[in-house]
Amino acid sequence: MSSNQWEKSLQRQKRGLKRGPGRPPRGKEHDRHLLLDAAMRCFAEQGFEAASLRTIAARARVDVSLISYHYGSKLGLWEAIIAQEGADTVARLVAFVAENEGSRDAELADRLARFIIDMVRERPQFAQLMIGELMLRADENRGRIIGERLVGPVLGLIQPLVQRLGPERTPQESRLAIVSAVSLTSVVIASGPQLDILPGTFPAGEERLDGMRRLVGRILFDR
Repeated sequence: MSSNQWEKSLQRQKRGLKRGPGRPPRGKEHDRHLLLDAAMRCFAEQGFEAASLRTIAARARVDVSLISYHYGSKLGLWEAIIAQEGADTVARLVAFVAENEGSRDAELADRLARFIIDMVRERPQFAQLMIGELMLRADENRGRIIGERLVGPVLGLIQPLVQRLGPERTPQESRLAIVSAVSLTSVVIASGPQLDILPGTFPAGEERLDGMRRLVGRILFDR
């Protein structure tokens, strides 16, 4: 599948996920959606410690008391984001594995590299949030939550593919390759606006994505 075909497929998937016509959601679910969206942006931009509940509530245009009502605390709100994004990631990975069962090794390796890049591209703010947690050394409790809700399940699904399709490695080396590939992709995607203002230094657009795909493939599968 060419880069253009893959991009068209991704756009069709995105259109399929969009809400149909009608009135926007109201009530508690609407409040939760607004809070999670605002909190994601605040945590990504400011980090967990610096982000205040009042700023999050102001961005969501809701009363700050709703955070305690729905999530109990700032940590509860942060954990809800990790749980939501982790569940979405795992669901997509499970579907990816099922859809590609029986694929030839070379095709599967290429599709997995593209899948990882597309997952990060669709959620640049979550990528920025996770980079911040890793760079600023999340405290033990938040680190445990990330491991249980996101990293552990993702590694459990991708590691068998990497060990099957890549060179001979220990399980630890395979997990390190996956973390390296996802971290690299997250940094490049989250840094996109900064890279774009350095003309001639980094490729842009499709050229950048193609380069990332090849690099992720080399990290994961030595191809």
